[in-house]
Amino acid sequence: MQCNVCAVEENGAALRVVSDGPEGTARDTYDHVVNALWDGRLAIDASLGLRPSRPWMHRFKYGIRFRPPPGTRPLPTIAIALGPFGDLIVYDQGMAYLNWYPTCLDAISHEVSPPDWSPIPAEPRRARVVAETLQAMAEIVIPLRDLDSGSLLECTVQGGVIVAWGHTDIDDPASELHRRYDIGVTSNRRYHSVDPGKLTMTPYFAGVCAACLQPHDDVLEEDYIAALLAAAEANPGAAVVYSDIQSFGTHDWVFQ
Repeated sequence: MQCNVCAVEENGAALRVVSDGPEGTARDTYDHVVNALWDGRLAIDASLGLRPSRPWMHRFKYGIRFRPPPGTRPLPTIAIALGPFGDLIVYDQGMAYLNWYPTCLDAISHEVSPPDWSPIPAEPRRARVVAETLQAMAEIVIPLRDLDSGSLLECTVQGGVIVAWGHTDIDDPASELHRRYDIGVTSNRRYHSVDPGKLTMTPYFAGVCAACLQPHDDVLEEDYIAALLAAAEANPGAAVVYSDIQSFGTHDWVFQ
């Protein structure tokens, strides 16, 4: 589409999405807007005046992909979760992914819009990431000791943004980074902001978000969802919760 979404604006009962593209600025109106962006999500929320009440972090971290040279001992798939984080993932096609948090973490931002970090590191930063990551992980994963940074085939280093709640890094036991489960869909009438926390949670929250999208002629009170949630929490044995239903036409009934 070659478009960059800049903002979301109120437009009467609807919402208007402002974007920049090859043909200039466009404003498109929708009944509902779902913000499923990653590092750009908070900035679009803020364009509607919606700012989180808790601190957040944008972390930029590199990962290394490579193919082990012929004769290398089989590499295990492993994640180190105690102390500094690191992992080694081996794929069926023979490629491997490697990272060690202290050497691969490049930058942290607490701004609503993080800097436009370059995904590919320049030399000598690239070589240092590969060498120091391999050295650190080889202290734990013995077969990695057979390798050196110059022997890795098809070796690439590429970075990406990690978005999470928190103000301090993972070395702080009290950091909110250790509460990545506190995620989900936040709806403000017809605007829905999706924080999946992890990519693996995206399909689930897509279903949750779909349930929030009502036909355009169904107008909900602002406390409707909150009232249903409170009823569900007060009645843990209930399979479903719903409001009173008023029929009209042939019969004038109220279902409770």
